[in-house]
Amino acid sequence: MRAAPAVAASTLLFALLAGSCASRPAAAPDAEPAAAAAPTAPDGLNLEIAAYDAVPGWGRGGEAAALRAFRRTCPRFDAMGRNQDVGPAYAGEARFWQEVCAAAALVPDGLDSVAQTFFEARFTPLRVTPRAGASRKTTAYYEPEFDVAWVRDSYFSEPIMARPADLVDVEVREANHAGGGRRDVFVKGADGALRLAPARAAYRARGKAGGALAYGRLGDVVFLQIQGSGRIKYPDGAVWRAAYAGHNGRAYTSIGAEILARGHVRQDRLNADDIKVWMATAPVDDVESVIDSNERYVFFKLVEVADPTAGPVGAAGVALEAGASVAVDPAWHAYGALVFVAPSGPGAPRARLAVAQDTGGAIKGPLRSDIFWGTGVAAGQAAGRVNHDADWWVLVPNAQAYALRAAGAAS
Repeated sequence: MRAAPAVAASTLLFALLAGSCASRPAAAPDAEPAAAAAPTAPDGLNLEIAAYDAVPGWGRGGEAAALRAFRRTCPRFDAMGRNQDVGPAYAGEARFWQEVCAAAALVPDGLDSVAQTFFEARFTPLRVTPRAGASRKTTAYYEPEFDVAWVRDSYFSEPIMARPADLVDVEVREANHAGGGRRDVFVKGADGALRLAPARAAYRARGKAGGALAYGRLGDVVFLQIQGSGRIKYPDGAVWRAAYAGHNGRAYTSIGAEILARGHVRQDRLNADDIKVWMATAPVDDVESVIDSNERYVFFKLVEVADPTAGPVGAAGVALEAGASVAVDPAWHAYGALVFVAPSGPGAPRARLAVAQDTGGAIKGPLRSDIFWGTGVAAGQAAGRVNHDADWWVLVPNAQAYALRAAGAAS
């Protein structure tokens, strides 16, 4: 999940190296295509209308999960004005999405074949290719799950910290930033002055002195910070979600790159399990020096796990669906957009339909994607193996595809 609520949106290795609608009334489908405002293709992208039988890997499973994920985003479209743009140019106006959401509410849940038929009837696939070189990398991320303690000891030694009350987010304007600015984090003193927040080492020391939400093993907590959310199990058996609550505003430094540079782990052993083993067995000074070289520190809040089958809440404000929610760059793709990602290469996972519901600091560019793989150890192991180039299609309501073709924005 990800930067903002989605810091986690990247596969473990990549991150280490880099940095319901059930009551909805039915509406007439595909209404008023000719009345759509003339759309344009986003700069840097080519859009090509395709038939489903020309989409490699289409219909190989997972469509029911994608439909569940899509329904969760429908309230976002419903809250918009009918003629409001939902996002980047190809996505179109909210009315088209409101109409397909009304139809989605009537589709029985749980069968891939039924969900597939719905998507094929209501949406048109567009092949998306960049006009210039752009990353086509797809990775995966997951929600960790591990044991914690209330009190620090030699085993559960690393604090999981709540966001301090003195941290404030400030909009910083930049003359060379097309969006007008960025958000930075500062500490607000008793005198009202803003100062740079302390680095990681200071917050770790503060947490070790007491007052943390929980204490876990060092490796578990480090990877929780990379993923941005996780489930933690207290000694009484209670399971809570440690959800992203912000960070200290310091620059992110890759601990994976730092471990390699210092020669602690070989390149061929740079994976989550081996790094956790190194953290557990290496001299404490060496481990803490590497950890603290990354000055960014992530804070958390405890959230009840109301539905154990649902993932954490992503940047779009809805619970993620394992294998059917994807993190994208929102500068290029609207939250709620339907993305069909077809990875290629040795060991590549199957192509899948997913809903854009998250983002992340490493997810930049028109064809960069990060798939939410689920919760727990098995999901983490599987997510760590996803690191492939991928081809992209987006599914848009038929009425929007009509408008794109009429305006010459899609061929």
